[in-house]
Amino acid sequence: MIYVTVNDKELGILFKHGKIVKETTNGPQTHPCKTTCSIFDAEVALGTGIVKLDSRDQFKYDKGRKLSLKGALAATGFDKEERTQVWKQFHAR
Repeated sequence: MIYVTVNDKELGILFKHGKIVKETTNGPQTHPCKTTCSIFDAEVALGTGIVKLDSRDQFKYDKGRKLSLKGALAATGFDKEERTQVWKQFHAR
């Protein structure tokens, strides 16, 4: 979990990566297929963003985190200044 401070409130940002199992000639293999980002304030979810991988795309953890964080921030209703604070702390980690 990543912790950021917005307007003197500490928020937690949690990322989860979903996986699917595909059968191959070498047996079952797991592949990442989505990234979920949740923003918490004292155990209460403020917003969640989910990004699903297209079958033609290659999974990249950083790109999935950024896109899901963007969606989670949009769901929180934060203004531009608050979102900027989160992004600066996210990139500084």
